[in-house]
Amino acid sequence: MALASAPLAAHGLRPSFDHDDPALCRGIEGSFPLFAAVVNAMRHEGNAGEIIRATQHGDHCSWFRIGRIEAKDGQGQTRHFFVKYGAGEIGKDLLEMEFHSQKKLYSMIPDNVPMPIAWGDLGLRKPHHGTFFLTQFVQFDDRRLPDVEAAGELIARLHSASIGSRKTFDGLLYHVNGWGSKWQTLFEKILFQLYHYNTLSNGTDHEFETALKETIWYVVPRLLDALEEDGRKIEPCFIHGDLWNGNLGHAIKTSRLYIFDSGGYYAHSEMEFAYWKTQHHAMHENDYCSADSRHRPPSEPVNEFEDRIILYTLKPCLLFSSMHPGHITRQRALDNKKHLLQKYRPQDSLGSPPPVDPVYKEITDGNLKHLLVREYPPEIATFIDSRRSV
Repeated sequence: MALASAPLAAHGLRPSFDHDDPALCRGIEGSFPLFAAVVNAMRHEGNAGEIIRATQHGDHCSWFRIGRIEAKDGQGQTRHFFVKYGAGEIGKDLLEMEFHSQKKLYSMIPDNVPMPIAWGDLGLRKPHHGTFFLTQFVQFDDRRLPDVEAAGELIARLHSASIGSRKTFDGLLYHVNGWGSKWQTLFEKILFQLYHYNTLSNGTDHEFETALKETIWYVVPRLLDALEEDGRKIEPCFIHGDLWNGNLGHAIKTSRLYIFDSGGYYAHSEMEFAYWKTQHHAMHENDYCSADSRHRPPSEPVNEFEDRIILYTLKPCLLFSSMHPGHITRQRALDNKKHLLQKYRPQDSLGSPPPVDPVYKEITDGNLKHLLVREYPPEIATFIDSRRSV
C-alpha cells in the first residue's frame, strides 16, 4: 500500500512510498512520515538528539508535502524543524534551488532567514523517488502582512549585495537564468519564454501575441534603455523569488521580519516591486514600494518609475495565468501591454511593418531553442489542467 497526499499524488508532484519501505523510520509520534535520511541530517547537521514527534504542517502547498518536527538537542533543549518532501526530478530541482538560495540569503542576513540545514535524497524504494529540504522552523503570523517600513529597509539592504544563483523556477516553471550583458535583452527573453508557457496553458490569441511582440519591439527598449542613458549603469541585483511572491512575514514570538522559501536570479532591482503591485498578491494592499524607496531611491529616470513597474508586472501576470489557466491575470497582462503601447509606441509605427528586434529574431529563428517551450512535462501538464478555471 502506498502512502500519498490525495489528490495531488495523482499528479506526480508529491512523493508516495510504501508502508514497509526500509527508509521509513518507525516509532516516532505523529502522523507525518519521517525517513532515515532526514533523521540523519537532523542529528549530524541540525544538532538534534531525541526525535519527539513529526506532524503535518499546513495544507496550502501545491507540490510539496510539509512537516514540522519536534526534537531535543544535545543539551536537552526543545528544537523545531521544518521539512519539505518533493517528488521526482522536479521536486529535486525545486528543493535543491531553494536550499542553495536560502543558504546564500542566510549568509547575508542570518537574523532574517530561517537557518537552512540540509537537502538530499529520501532514499525511497524504487520506483518511488523523493527529495527533502530541512530547515529551522519559524512560526509565522499569517493573518497580517509584514510591516511596511521593516520590509522596505530589509529589501533595500539585500539589493545592495549581489549573489549568484543556480537553476531557478517560478512556481513549477523554469525561467531564464543568469544576468545578460544587457538587462533589456534578458527581460525580453523572460517575456518570450513566459509567453510560450502561457500559450501552452491558455491557447493562442492573435491580439495577445501581437501586443506582446509590439511590447518587446517598442516598449522594452524605450523604458529599459533609458536606465543606462547619460552614463548610468544598472547594477544587477539578485532578485529573491519569494520576495516577489510576498513570502515575507513576522515571527509571532520575536516580531522579527523573516524571508523564507527563496530563489531567484540577477535582474534590475525594481523587478522586485512587480509582484507587490499585482492584484493577485496580497502585498499590493500596502505601499511597500514607497517604503523601499525611502531606503533606496528609484532608478533614473524617476518619472518613468511607474511605467517600468507596469512593464515588469507582465512577468508575474503571465506566470500566474500560466499556472492558473483562464485566470483574469492574462487579461490584466493584455491591458497593461495596451496601456504601455499607447504611451510608447511611436505614432508613425501604426500601419507600418514593425522593426526587426534582434533578440526577438534570434529567438524566433531558433537560435535560442531553450526558450521555445513546446510542451510541459506530463506531471506539470496534469497539474495545470487540474487548476483550470471553471
